[in-house]
Amino acid sequence: MVSVKKVECLGACVGAPMFQIGDQYYENLTTDKIDEIVDGLK
Repeated sequence: MVSVKKVECLGACVGAPMFQIGDQYYENLTTDKIDEIVDGLK
């Protein structure tokens, strides 16, 4: 299962769009990259 939590700022505007999983930041995301990362979590 994947949960999403919206936060105000992760301090990584230069790499936007981005998200964080644990201590790992994923930057310069596309929908394809997001799908690949989430699929890897399953």
